[in-house]
Amino acid sequence: MHYQSLSRASGYADGTHSVTVYGNGFHKGWNNYRCRFRDSSGHTAYSATVTPNDDTSITCRTPVWLFTATDNPTTLYLMEKKNNDILWLGSTRTWIYIITYKAISRSSGYANGAHSVTVSGNGFNIARSDYRCRFVDKKGRTRYSENTKPTSSTQLTCRTPVWTYSASENPTTLYLMEYSNNDITWRGSARTWTYIVTYRAISISTGYADGTHSVTVYGNGFNIDGWSDYRCRFRDKKGNTAYSAAISSSSDTHMTCRTPVWYFAATDKPTTLYLMEHMNNDITWVGAARTWVYQVNYHTAATSTKSSNTNGGKSVVLTGNGFDSDRSDYACVFRNAQGYERVSSKTSPTSSTSLTCTTPSFGDNLRLTEVILKERDADVLYRGHDKWERVFFFARPFYLGWHSGKNIEVATYFDDTSSTNIILESPLKESGVSWASLSISTHYNGVIYFLAKGPNRILSYDTSTNGVQFVSPTLTLTLHTSPGRTTDFKVSIIECDENNGLLYGMVSRLDGESYHIGNYMVKIDPISGVATMVSGSTASPMRSNVNSRNMKGVTHGVSAVFGSTMVFVQRPENLLTFVDMPSGSVRKEVSLPMDVLIHSLEYSPKSSYDSAYSPSSESGVFTGTAFDRSSKTERVYRLHISGSSLEFSRGANVEHRVRQGASSFDTEATRSFAVTENEEGKHDVKMLTTAGEIGTNKLPPDVTVSFVEYTHGWTKCVYPYYYDCNSCNVLVQTFKNIARVWGAATCNAEFQSNNYYAAKGNWGMHGCNGWWSAVKGSASPCSV
Repeated sequence: MHYQSLSRASGYADGTHSVTVYGNGFHKGWNNYRCRFRDSSGHTAYSATVTPNDDTSITCRTPVWLFTATDNPTTLYLMEKKNNDILWLGSTRTWIYIITYKAISRSSGYANGAHSVTVSGNGFNIARSDYRCRFVDKKGRTRYSENTKPTSSTQLTCRTPVWTYSASENPTTLYLMEYSNNDITWRGSARTWTYIVTYRAISISTGYADGTHSVTVYGNGFNIDGWSDYRCRFRDKKGNTAYSAAISSSSDTHMTCRTPVWYFAATDKPTTLYLMEHMNNDITWVGAARTWVYQVNYHTAATSTKSSNTNGGKSVVLTGNGFDSDRSDYACVFRNAQGYERVSSKTSPTSSTSLTCTTPSFGDNLRLTEVILKERDADVLYRGHDKWERVFFFARPFYLGWHSGKNIEVATYFDDTSSTNIILESPLKESGVSWASLSISTHYNGVIYFLAKGPNRILSYDTSTNGVQFVSPTLTLTLHTSPGRTTDFKVSIIECDENNGLLYGMVSRLDGESYHIGNYMVKIDPISGVATMVSGSTASPMRSNVNSRNMKGVTHGVSAVFGSTMVFVQRPENLLTFVDMPSGSVRKEVSLPMDVLIHSLEYSPKSSYDSAYSPSSESGVFTGTAFDRSSKTERVYRLHISGSSLEFSRGANVEHRVRQGASSFDTEATRSFAVTENEEGKHDVKMLTTAGEIGTNKLPPDVTVSFVEYTHGWTKCVYPYYYDCNSCNVLVQTFKNIARVWGAATCNAEFQSNNYYAAKGNWGMHGCNGWWSAVKGSASPCSV
């Protein structure tokens, strides 16, 4: 009996193959034949016992080979009666076992390479460490594990590599390799490996509740194949949630979310940042910390006028993000540039985006403040575009008068916190002007314009910074006839056009000392001092339509304005006269009762006075004081004009006579301020409504008031005369005195809209920075 050949020379190490052994003399009735496989090291494996096919062939099922397969050939021995070797008479009986793998211990793991996978098979060489796993997706994108060493001939473990491509919905195939690059035969049913997208870190952990910040999320397996449905979710312990906008990722390892606005409480309310794909599927977190802290902030202090009375009581609405409506420890601090501050009472927000503070009384003379929000006594971060958005101006009457003891002009204001009048040393002492003219004043956008005598000049006084901005040269009137220009004229009244801030006045021309040529409407440039007759006036005096003759006189200092219409009293006819300032045309004349002498005239825009504000000169409601010759008393009055009819209502008596033209009006409180003078010449300030006196501010006995103006401060950024630039050099040299808390966004909106008159000239063409550079050739302070 012998055997001499084999039907094949190799097979899988998992024992899958059968090999037929050919020879002679096999006993067909015996079932105790088997094949023995032995390598050079003596490692042996036996097949199961079999019965010959016939007397010349026997088929053995190869046994599983539990030893090294590659580069380790075996010899096939045929045996009978289990252990008796049969004679070999052939040329070769080498059997090569082929290494295989058939199973993996798990089918998925994190794309950051955190997992290990055990690969099962047969024929692994435990002496070698050059095995590795290869992961390949359908696009052929490949990642390799580090080399590894089998723990046995049937098992090894790979640490999955970091997957640097799209993970979700992108399965890979796990290939086992030996000698680093030789694929091992797969003999199993499933070797799909699914990478799980993960994130592990965030670039920053805090940001403003207004959603300003961007946060970069780091991880692995982010889709780089065009997905744009990732987003970040921020959630606090109460379940309050905000989502970022949907984004795409240009990298498999990082993407950036713009934090959403947080519409819930922020302070002491940390959130958790969740990364999501397909909008709503949470991505697995594998990091240490993903807490996101929103920081409460505010960005505007909004009121309709950005100002209020110094006695307080105004509601100021602050808008922001992250306010906590469960807290009641918010307060507003109103602080001026000198550090003086007043604090509102504590308040609770009405929502996460809005809270209301009530203004306290204010006592300092510098009334321009910044609103600083406090939360439990700590400053809340301000996130407005510029300072202008949190500016607040405390409005009060501004009195200028002669101090007989100091022999100078002084300003006086009422301190609402101490209920006392405070005297300011002359605000004019550096201006070269010794005294102001009685009653000739007006205001616009926080700037008071008043006439100084000896010679006539216009002073521009900024009530927000308590300083003189400009002192014009001696006023000169441009004529349409020879000699072309003159200083021989008197100013009776001045008013600012409410639509654009331009200054107009009624002047009377003189011929020498006595001869009156006529009254004219003029436009006055308060910087250059040039007064120009408006086009409607030409060189002819203004005429009364009622009397069909030139106007004889204008009541000194008594005037009002609404829109572009100036209203004054003609004397001696006692005609209430309406004039369109830009054209100089008389729009209306209405006869006043002849037994009243008007001392103050104010226009009321409040609907409670039966007429809403309107720039039309066809109707209006006026209030003021007048001397009633019939009762020989000073009285308040109310005027209602409708068409050509006049309703004149006499009100309560005023204790003393009102100084002619020395009055102003507070539209917010619907009250006027008028200077009274008693028999001894002492001045006080009365607060009046149509019902009569509602209060008195006692003035120091040695102050004789020249005028009173009530202004709410800056409401516009652009100074109304910058556009003209008659005196650009004057502007440049004086800029240090007129620097404002501009606010770039507000100013830019003004000149870009081209609606504000001042923005239509040089300022508007260049904008703040460009204008400054063009004029001065240096860096601009426009955003200060």
